[in-house]
Parts: sequence; C-alpha cells; structure tokens
Amino acid sequence: MDYAHPEILVDTDWVEDNCLKEGVRLIEVNYRPEKAYLKGHIRGATLIRWGDLIKEDSYVDNAFGQTWLPGMDSYDDSLPQDILDKKEFEQMMSNHGIDRDTKVVLYGDHGNWFAAYAFWLFKIYNHQDLCLMDGGRIKWELEGREYVTEEVQVQPTKYKVKSNNEGDFRASLDDVYDSLESKDVTLVDIRSPEEYSGKTTSNKDLGLDEMDKRGHIPGAVNVPASQTVNKDGTFKSYDELLELYKSHGVISDDDVVTYCRLGERAAHSWVVLRYLLGYPNVSSYDGSWGEWGTAHGVPIVTSDTPKYTDSKREDDAPKKSKGWGGRFWNK
Repeated sequence: MDYAHPEILVDTDWVEDNCLKEGVRLIEVNYRPEKAYLKGHIRGATLIRWGDLIKEDSYVDNAFGQTWLPGMDSYDDSLPQDILDKKEFEQMMSNHGIDRDTKVVLYGDHGNWFAAYAFWLFKIYNHQDLCLMDGGRIKWELEGREYVTEEVQVQPTKYKVKSNNEGDFRASLDDVYDSLESKDVTLVDIRSPEEYSGKTTSNKDLGLDEMDKRGHIPGAVNVPASQTVNKDGTFKSYDELLELYKSHGVISDDDVVTYCRLGERAAHSWVVLRYLLGYPNVSSYDGSWGEWGTAHGVPIVTSDTPKYTDSKREDDAPKKSKGWGGRFWNK
C-alpha cells in the first residue's frame, strides 16, 4: 500500500533533476553545518541551522549561538525550548527567498531528523507545498551524487503566514502532564532503548551532555526513530511502519504525542505517523526530555523503578493550554 500522503516525499533523482528549477527551493537543515553543508551540499541548496528554528533565549540558542563552533556539545538545561514566533518565521522564509507558492524541499544530516523538525515547523505555519528528500544526505552520499561548496545567493521575499496549526501539531509540557491519566492519549518515546530505560540521556550521534534526570514519561511506549527507516535513510514501507506501531499499541484511533530529547526525532516520527500512515491526531512534544527532565514536580519512570519518581503533582496550580509548561518551572 502507498503512503497516506506520498506527495510529501521526493527521491534523489527528482532532486537532481529539479534542484535549480524556478519555483523550487532546496534547503539543507543541519545540526552541525561545519560537518555537513559547509563541507559540501546539493547544488542550489541554502542552509538552515537547526538552532535557527529555535526561538532566541531558549536553551539551544544560548548554547550554540549563531556561530556553531566545533566542539560545542552542551546546552543550558535550565531554560526551556520554544519555536520561532510568526514574525520570526516569516523573516526566515523571506531570507531564503521563499514565497507562499514556492515548492520547498528539505533534507539534511542525521537521517533527516532535523529536516523533519523543519518540516514540522513549516507545517505549523501552514506552508503548503513542502517535501522531504527521502533518505537525506545518507542516501545522496551512498549514491555518489555531486556536492558543491559554494553558498547560494537568493532574492529575499516578503513571506506572510496565513494560518497556524500549532494547536493541532504541537504539545506542551502542560498538555502532556494533563494527559497522563487519559486512556485515549498514547505517548511515543522516540529515543533509543538506552535513553528510554534511563541508562543514558544522550544520543551518541549528537554528543550531548548527560542530564541529571533519566528515564521516560509514565505510560510512554518506546518506538525508536531508527526503526522507521532503512539502511539508506529512506522510510520503510507503509505496511512495515503500520505493523511497527501497531505492535506497540499505537493505533490511529488515539491521540498520539511523540517526544525525544531535543524534538528532532519526535518530529521525524510525527511525519511518519501523520503523513505516511495518515493517523489523524498526532502532535509533537518538542520540549521533549530536555524540558521534562528539568521541570519540577513531573513524574519519571525508569525500567528499574516502575513507580514514579519526583511525582509531586501540582493539581491546584493554574493550567496553560500551550507554551512551556510554566507551572513546573518555579521551585
């Protein structure tokens, strides 16, 4: 069976044939540009650093700034993460020469994780003609295709956001906390089994520092992002993906929330569930473990400790439907 929305994927052949066509904007999204885009990228591609997708004064911005110097592996766990606001997103799109009708094709390093995060953000602000290059840099390089080093100069536009899907596509700490007792919400932890169990808090590929709190959100099932792709980085078939999630009890009838450590793997699996499998109610908790693991009064589970830890509930505190989970940030 074909994917529910096959139009959100293009293959490497299509990109090679169309990357310089008018009306197409190819964007590489990197976690470490100095190890990827700056060493070589697909002809016609502009660069978005993942930190550019994060609002200023969130922990990623404070850790990496705008220089992305090699060796900067840690971030400040004391600050929550947030996405660009409407005006900031419009400015970023304008700077990349994107109009409302531009066909945007995203790809990147680390198995397209960060490209998927950009895809999620672009969909929040309702950019319509949007695709991922299936397989990202992994597949492009396996096929021995050409890279160039010159950066692309684009003509800025005046991009305007028409609508916002944040309420449907994004979950906050408050949303996740308030759903813990619900039988109709399925939390999907996208991290590795070692991160899920609490043996580590760091994905070895990203080189992040360990966090003080380890484990997972109560009730979450573990479906690592790595299980959704083939060796060449392309997505597995519809039938394989459906069987994978059903085997973990993740069904289309439920509200599904994905999370990981930084939000990038959560976005990758959000794409799988919402666009490839067609699950209707899927949101991504982009604050993820970086936020949950530093918040106060939220429950945590490890494989060795079946009962909650740090589980003092604050039921009388004011609730926020969206945002950073403000009621958990004051000691």
